[in-house]
Amino acid sequence: MTNKLLEKKIELLEKDMAILKSKVFGLNHTVDDKGEYKNSFVKRVLKNAKDKRRSVVYTNKRDLLKLISK
Repeated sequence: MTNKLLEKKIELLEKDMAILKSKVFGLNHTVDDKGEYKNSFVKRVLKNAKDKRRSVVYTNKRDLLKLISK
C-alpha cells in the first residue's frame, strides 16, 4: 500500500473512533452543542432554576465562582 492510501485509511479510522467515543461517552453525560456537562451540574442548575425565590447578585468573577462551587 502507498503512504497516501494508508494515511487516508488512518484518517477514516480516527473519524470512526471519534464517533464511537462520542456515542459511548454520551450515554453517561448530558451533551450540548457547546460541550459536555456533568449530570450533577445539570441537576443542580435545573433545581436552582425551579426555585423562584432564589436570586443572587454578584459583581465579580470571584463571587460568581464562590456561588457555583457551593
